Amino acid sequence: MSRPVDRGHWARAFFTTIDSGDVDRIAEALTSDVRLTMGNGPPIVGRDAVREAFVAMNGRIRSVEHAVQGIWSGNDADAEVVSVEATVTYTLPNARRISIPVTSTLRLEGDRVRDYRIFIDTTPVFGTSP
Repeated sequence: MSRPVDRGHWARAFFTTIDSGDVDRIAEALTSDVRLTMGNGPPIVGRDAVREAFVAMNGRIRSVEHAVQGIWSGNDADAEVVSVEATVTYTLPNARRISIPVTSTLRLEGDRVRDYRIFIDTTPVFGTSP
């Protein structure tokens, strides 16, 4: 019998990967048909498209850092779901740091993210929502 996955540990590791800025490692954590929705922006579908979205974001910031404040896990009709509440700090090219609240809902397929929903208002960082 396999041991259940500690989703708190898994979620912290996932956001450490996001914060690394390593788009190839980020892409490895996603299913091939992943769907990413950030704020009220249109969904981005597919691992390659999501990888390119992270490349584009990395071009607009120096770094990103998530300070995780809470992690909850459960099940939806067809997927394990992990919800993460955090404060995310963006460091801009001019070294200005902006911290804002974020909640991410991750629907999983095994240990990979199949559906990634980021509930955030990035107006203080980028001037507009995504």
